[in-house]
Amino acid sequence: MSNTDYTVLANSIIENIGGKENVTYFDYCTTRLRIDVKDKDLVKVDEISKIKGVLASQWLAGQLQIIIGTEVSDVYKVICKIADFNG
Repeated sequence: MSNTDYTVLANSIIENIGGKENVTYFDYCTTRLRIDVKDKDLVKVDEISKIKGVLASQWLAGQLQIIIGTEVSDVYKVICKIADFNG
């Protein structure tokens, strides 16, 4: 995946999670982005799952998990840069 693709993917994720203002916690693990949000009603889980580069998305124990795969750290860095999160 190219840097442009990561940017498109990152912007799509940010838009569909209700914007960066809706995020209270953002991190990643081996294959997933892990996100806590203020308002779950703003999150479009079905739309996130349709984004090119996303394998699936789900709520688990109140946390949004977006499954990216092995490129998750690259996507995480781009989202941090775009959304001005401390990564």
